[in-house]
Parts: sequence; C-alpha cells; structure tokens
Amino acid sequence: MPETPLATTIYVPGRGCNINPDGSFTLSVSSLERAKTAANYFEEHRPLFETEKGLIVCSGGWSGLSGDLTEPPAEYREGHLMANVLRQEHVPEAFIFEEVVSDSTLESCIECQQAKLFTNINETHPLGIVTQKAHAARIKYFANKVFHLRSSQLQIIEAPGEEELAMRVTEALFYIGTLVMYGRAESTKELRRAEKRVENIARALHLKPAKLYANHASLPKPTSKAYTK
Repeated sequence: MPETPLATTIYVPGRGCNINPDGSFTLSVSSLERAKTAANYFEEHRPLFETEKGLIVCSGGWSGLSGDLTEPPAEYREGHLMANVLRQEHVPEAFIFEEVVSDSTLESCIECQQAKLFTNINETHPLGIVTQKAHAARIKYFANKVFHLRSSQLQIIEAPGEEELAMRVTEALFYIGTLVMYGRAESTKELRRAEKRVENIARALHLKPAKLYANHASLPKPTSKAYTK
C-alpha cells in the first residue's frame, strides 16, 4: 500500500483563552497544547515543510457568545497567542499565518476559506488539523462543510489532553447537536443563519460559551477594560 502523505498545510483552531486579573489573556491549557503540538510536528517534518513551502494557520479571535466580552486587542486573541508559541519554539515566520477575527469554530473555518488558505488541499496534499481527540469530530464536520473537503483529505494531528470521560461525553453530545442544528445548511449564509439560531438559544438559556462552543474555555467576568474597544 502507498504511504499516507504527510500534511504540510496545518490548521490550528483555538480552544479558548483565560482572562487574567490584570485584563491580559493567556491561552487555555488545550490551546497551548495545540500550539505546542503544531510546533513539534513542524520540527519533526521540517525538511518537508521547507520543500513544499508549508504553512501553519493559527486561527481564533475571541468568544462572540460572551455578553461580558467584546473584541480584545489583536495581541490578546487566540490566533496571535498560539502563533507566539510557535515563534518561541523557533518555527520561522514564513511558515506562520494568524487568523484573529473569528469568534467561533464555524467563523474560524469561514475566515480561512475566504482567505483562500487551503486551496492546495487534495488527496496527496491533505490538510492537517491539530486538535484533541475529543473535539476532532466537530472540527472535521465544519471542515467538510466549509472547505468542501472529504475525510480522506483531512489528517488529524492529535494534541494531548481532554481525555476525561466527562469531557468526551460532553463533546459527543455537542457533536450530535451540531449535526442537528447545522445539518441542512450548505452555503456560508445558511451556516451563519444556523449559528445565529444556536446563539439565540444559548443566550435564552444563559449558557456560557464553554457549554456551547467547545473551542472556547470558560471565561470569567472581565475585571479590566484593557481589552475593550
């Protein structure tokens, strides 16, 4: 059997941030693990990245569902913070791209699609997605929907963490809910309309972002206005 091709175009969606008492942001443990996993993957396959002019896309802005949180400055957004981890791990700037305006997993995919970051993906050049195993099904679902890629064109690069039974059960339930709420949506407009319905339900039920969007960590009420517009 032929060898499975290795991905050199890598998508690293954010998994949330924590707000510090001084108003600054730090990556959640899961986001940090994703960034470190991407950096380690790059180092392991560096010659291939250099030959194929690979790219690591760090994607994520903030939680749009949090009524207490408005757009933070760019330096406090998930994509930038994850990209900084790559820089600290000596990944050259030429291989890093930051997407910092999305406020959900769906919007992260849409922003990457509109930026035409993954147009080179095919059976022999898969898209690598860095995620914890528990969250992989939801991210692959949106990648199928937005990027119009088959499962055979996606390659999960597993980051450690989120192995607790409660987390795995919760993620499985979120995935079922995703299938129900977004299942009939095909176009970007339809997907965004479905997401708006999800947001309205969440706010009506007073759900925190972490309980609805699995890519966002639970955020405390802000104690500083440093990140507000």
